[in-house]
Amino acid sequence: MSGGPEVLARLEGPLSLGDAEDLLNWMQPLCAVARRVVLDLRGVEQIDAAGVRVLVLLQEELAAARGELRLLVQPGSRVERTLGLLRLRERFNLDEPVEADIAAR
Repeated sequence: MSGGPEVLARLEGPLSLGDAEDLLNWMQPLCAVARRVVLDLRGVEQIDAAGVRVLVLLQEELAAARGELRLLVQPGSRVERTLGLLRLRERFNLDEPVEADIAAR
């Protein structure tokens, strides 16, 4: 991993077409310098294809820079179900607990 900082961002509301572009524009500069980005999606009510696309793009950008994108997702939420249906659980390490790691820092 690169030697940059860790970033924790909490998101709320829907992550849909209009919001997804804003998220991408806001997060891309952070991804350029961070070694780990944790997106707390527990407050996100729903996610559509545009939101998922942004998560994949951010994950790819971080991976290319030897960084890591982690997601905090509420178990049983629409976001968790959507990512599961799209078979993205493993890509975003949804089964690995992130909260304890964050609290330890």
